[in-house]
Amino acid sequence: ICKNLNLINFDQASNVTGTSWYYLMNEGALFELALIQYGIEKAIKKGFTPIITPDVIKSEFSHACGFQPRDNDEVSQNYFISNETSQNLVLSATAEIPLAGLYSNKILSHKELPIKLVGFGRAFRSEAGARGQDTKGLYRVHQFSKVELFTITKNDQSDKMFEEIIELQEEIYKDLGLCFRIMDMPTHELGASTYCKYDMEAWMPGRGKWGEISSASNCTDYQSRRLNIRYKSPPSNTTEFVHTLNGTAVAIPRLIIAILENFQKDDGKSVVIPKVLRKWMGDKDIINL
Repeated sequence: ICKNLNLINFDQASNVTGTSWYYLMNEGALFELALIQYGIEKAIKKGFTPIITPDVIKSEFSHACGFQPRDNDEVSQNYFISNETSQNLVLSATAEIPLAGLYSNKILSHKELPIKLVGFGRAFRSEAGARGQDTKGLYRVHQFSKVELFTITKNDQSDKMFEEIIELQEEIYKDLGLCFRIMDMPTHELGASTYCKYDMEAWMPGRGKWGEISSASNCTDYQSRRLNIRYKSPPSNTTEFVHTLNGTAVAIPRLIIAILENFQKDDGKSVVIPKVLRKWMGDKDIINL
């Protein structure tokens, strides 16, 4: 369908950059821009503050947020920026990291909490290893755009905030018209920083199974202890470590997969545009040849 409608070009991207990179073309590019606007607009209506994050960070912030490869081969997971005069810089794997870094070494007033941020940034994933049918195409790529939810709460309010993030994610995917499910992830699937994690998976007919489109995590005080983010707790005014949470509002490539595969018409040559995205796509309701 992407080839028929000239939405994505993998071949030329492979020549220009390498495998697992891509060009979004025509309405494919508009899909990305529309999904970004849609996700940010949804979050703002729920009280989140919009932020565009830097895509380059010091590696120490990546470590503090729990992005540590299980095989201890950091080079296989991160893109490092090589410069003799620079500090140890990497391309950010998710906007969650620079959003957390925004409050590093700060002591907040309890009146400032909760803090709710929605960040836009590029995510860079090296992810070396075997590749097969399940990861070809847009499903697993080295760079993608992402709208990320990040919150900071008092240490007794994170469970409530976790539910709020999940509810917002549900609204985003329901209004897109996707068929999806929510999964409470087992311990062995949790990252270093994560106390609790839910994954959202959409049905992807091309794969013949569910594919992850989003997740939400409660990191409690893992990140705040390493980034030294605290708040003053009344009435004694003692300092406590905050709790941090994150969730993906919109991960572009996998949502594009889900939309194209679920909204294509029987002729295989046209795709119905979800109603909530049409105002950002020239008010078109269908993509066709």
